[in-house]
Amino acid sequence: MKFMEAASGISRNTALDANQWYQNLQDVQTNWRNQQEYTLSVGGPIIKNKTFFFVSWDHQISRIREHNVNIQVPTPCARKGIFRYFDGYSNGNFLTNPSAAISQVRAYSVFGPMLKEIPANDFDCASVAVDPSTGMPTADWVDYNNPWDELRRPDTTGYVSKFMGLIRDLHPNNYDVGDGLN
Repeated sequence: MKFMEAASGISRNTALDANQWYQNLQDVQTNWRNQQEYTLSVGGPIIKNKTFFFVSWDHQISRIREHNVNIQVPTPCARKGIFRYFDGYSNGNFLTNPSAAISQVRAYSVFGPMLKEIPANDFDCASVAVDPSTGMPTADWVDYNNPWDELRRPDTTGYVSKFMGLIRDLHPNNYDVGDGLN
């Protein structure tokens, strides 16, 4: 019986990889990377000219360090369906309170018009209280000049509430570092 074997490997790292011309020109630091990949395979006959076997193993070892990464995680306000953005500002998860003097604060709700205006200095929006069982704002947040329509429900099928109930306790604890939940 004759067995056939094969092995191959490749290694990539920042010390040996070429850099882009513009990155060299501007002296941009590349992300540190160390990756190895190898393949082992063997095959041969079990019964001559009838039955064969083949086994292959691929493995990759990847170590990458990236700079300036901010994974976007929904804030408590975005979890309630209220999204805010600032004109002329890099929007996303705020590490600092954006200055309202530079740009106008805008807030929108995916469930319809805002019931009550959110103060411009509350850039987190966590003060918006919603009853999780009904999905409606609590009494302290309702603007009685514009009452909540009882027939308007954000989740009529209950599917979203059921799904969110599964991940209710998995809130991120840091908005500027990935925590594995997103």
